[in-house]
Amino acid sequence: MLSRRPHRPLAAALLFVATMRALSAFAQEVNADERDYNAVVADAMHEFDAGRFEEARALFVRAHALRPGARTLRGLGFTDFELRHYVAADRALRASLGDTRNQLKPAQRKDVEELLVRIRELVGRYRIVCDPASATLSVDNAPATVDPAGTLLLEVGEHTLVASAPMRDTWTRRIDVLGGEQTTLQITLALATPSAANAPNVAAAQLAPATSDSTRYTTSKASVLPWLLVGGSAAIAVTGVVLFVLGRGDASSVENARDGATYASIRGAQNHASLLSNVGIVLAASGFAGVGVGTVLLTKRAKDAPQTGPTAMLSVSPLGLRLHGAL
Repeated sequence: MLSRRPHRPLAAALLFVATMRALSAFAQEVNADERDYNAVVADAMHEFDAGRFEEARALFVRAHALRPGARTLRGLGFTDFELRHYVAADRALRASLGDTRNQLKPAQRKDVEELLVRIRELVGRYRIVCDPASATLSVDNAPATVDPAGTLLLEVGEHTLVASAPMRDTWTRRIDVLGGEQTTLQITLALATPSAANAPNVAAAQLAPATSDSTRYTTSKASVLPWLLVGGSAAIAVTGVVLFVLGRGDASSVENARDGATYASIRGAQNHASLLSNVGIVLAASGFAGVGVGTVLLTKRAKDAPQTGPTAMLSVSPLGLRLHGAL
């Protein structure tokens, strides 16, 4: 039985043809990309020479996307310089010096180095040293771009720098860049202070004077004295009124003695009437005076202090003591 074997020379030829077609298609694609790149670069140079730098920059960005390398970075750096974007120009030009793709020619490299010297006087260079190192830095409300060496570039003019980190106070500073500065900026974020929400309570505690036991005792004693004065004086006044009434009773019994009564029978009442009446008048007068003074003191204290509870007032009359109050 005969087996069927493939024709080896024919298979090799077919493989060669397929490979060549693939290589041709790839070469055509590469050539198309190269033509597009060259055309875009030519357009970018044309716009640059015409002074249309915004258009030139857009074309250099496109060319860099097609074929990134040192020469497209150089074009971006030159257009950024003409647009007065000096920080962006500095970054692009420095990157072009170190890029090994589509490297610069010696003359192009010299042009870049000369332009970087001019830019040096138009920006400020600040070496940033942060504590903590994890702090976030922003410039003019936008994230700051710090290069791997820790250098921040700022264009001429005023800028606001803000640094922040968890559990730290925010650091803020305004910097007026004149150009040509090369200095170190030390940023230290202090530990965050306690929450401001507790500040009123802390302030109140600090302002409130300490109250000792002796002070509380003196205050309590001062608040009780007017009541003791009113109560004691009221008792004295009542006693005086009672004695006066008894004395007047004895005097009445003497004045209205029945006919035929002897002097001996009314002598005691006569003596008692005068004594009781006089003592009663003195005690009643003293008591009423004391009640008046105590009432004045209580009234003054009520006016000086806010009313926080029930109020009460004690009054004295010939009929007895009367307590007036309100809840």
